[in-house]
Amino acid sequence: MKYATYIALIATMSSVKGSRVSQVPVDGPKPPAKCPFGYDQVTDLAQTSVKTASSEYDTPSDIFVCEDGSAGVTTSLGAANKSKYRAIVADVIAAYDAVDSTVGDEYNPRAKFAGCLVRTAGHDFMDFRTNTDGSIEGGSDGCIHFADGDNAGLADCLIASTLPEIYKASTYCNKVSVADFLVVAAEAVMGRTAADYDASITLGSGDGTTALE
Repeated sequence: MKYATYIALIATMSSVKGSRVSQVPVDGPKPPAKCPFGYDQVTDLAQTSVKTASSEYDTPSDIFVCEDGSAGVTTSLGAANKSKYRAIVADVIAAYDAVDSTVGDEYNPRAKFAGCLVRTAGHDFMDFRTNTDGSIEGGSDGCIHFADGDNAGLADCLIASTLPEIYKASTYCNKVSVADFLVVAAEAVMGRTAADYDASITLGSGDGTTALE
């Protein structure tokens, strides 16, 4: 996928309504106001509480943090940051390639890795919602409420994927929002698992091509 197409995808995923609109208002406390992208503003999204091994995490911003434990930046990656975009893609592909490639009965670690990233981006994208005052929020904003039953297992698989460590160790937290990082990571793994993926085409080769183009 061309970089320009990715930028268009970001814009589209941040503006198109999903299926979760006009929900019945929820009584009781709102989700924790920890998400830096606005999830604390939700007023009408019904939640089904579930328990997981990592239930202490409420949103991706609890997992994707800087070395000192602080939250990452909330600014957009932006169209001018091709080098940072490509660096994330390269790191995600390297993480995928480091996963055991063995495939057996109910055993496929690479499929689990890829599925986790794509499902995370998809669930983030699909949480568009209409508040009681008529305003619309959600989309690819990095704000996934892990306690929602539909998101069961996402916190666990993200931790297992090592992506939070990449986000932290590569100092992306100071330059790339969690929202953009999750979208780029999903795109990278979709490109890597494509049938026509060509590993000989290297990122930043200088010929205007990347392995995802």
